[in-house]
Amino acid sequence: MPLVTKKFWLVCELDILFLRTELPGSLFTTNHAGDLDNRLKVLFDALRVPNDDSELPAGVQPERDEDPLFCLLEDDKLITTVRLESERLYAGTIGHQQNRVRLVVKVTVKAQQLAWSTIDIANG
Repeated sequence: MPLVTKKFWLVCELDILFLRTELPGSLFTTNHAGDLDNRLKVLFDALRVPNDDSELPAGVQPERDEDPLFCLLEDDKLITTVRLESERLYAGTIGHQQNRVRLVVKVTVKAQQLAWSTIDIANG
């Protein structure tokens, strides 16, 4: 069950703080974890409703209390703005942790069209 849907004329903006263990200046270089555009695509896919079970990690099924399973987006096409800031992550840089990232994501939901179902969002 997505929060941001076409049915209610909702879109969202993402402000992302991308903390990574790579050295400064290596944001767009390819490493074992992938380059920036691939990492963002993985994030956007994770925020939307899966198209089918093949998009879930192997062996993962929603828990009993996850019915309905809540997601941010019906479709990642509903993301209208992305602001990205990248900084160095100084924790967890040893061994297998070196390709890990930490994300802080601020989501702003906006109504594209005023309706009774979105009036609270439009009023802020």
